[in-house]
Amino acid sequence: MLKFIDGFKGSLLKHLQTTDDTLHITHTAMNALNTLPEGDHVYLTLRYLDRYEVVKFVKDTTLKNSKVPVVRDVLGKGRKNFPAGTCVSVDWNSIQLKEFICQTKEDC
Repeated sequence: MLKFIDGFKGSLLKHLQTTDDTLHITHTAMNALNTLPEGDHVYLTLRYLDRYEVVKFVKDTTLKNSKVPVVRDVLGKGRKNFPAGTCVSVDWNSIQLKEFICQTKEDC
C-alpha cells in the first residue's frame, strides 16, 4: 500500500550510478523509512541541480547500514547519475497521485 512520510528529507552518502539499485542515505532518513509497515511503499525523489529521478522503495525488511534497495526510473524518464549529497525527499509526483486516487477509490 502506498504511504507518505511527512517531512521526509535526506541525502545520498555515496554517488549513485545508473546501474545502481541501492541508495546509500543518511541514518535519519533510513530510520524514517524503517517506520513503514512491511509490504508498504513510498516514492522518493532524488534531486540535484536540474536533474531528478523518482524511485520506489518497498519495505520488505528492516534497513541497515544506510542501504536502501529501490526500483529505479518509475516515471520512465531514464536512470540518472547523482553525486553524494543529492537531496532525497518524499514529494508528490504523477505516479504517486494516480496510485493515491486509485487506492482511495478502491477501484483499480
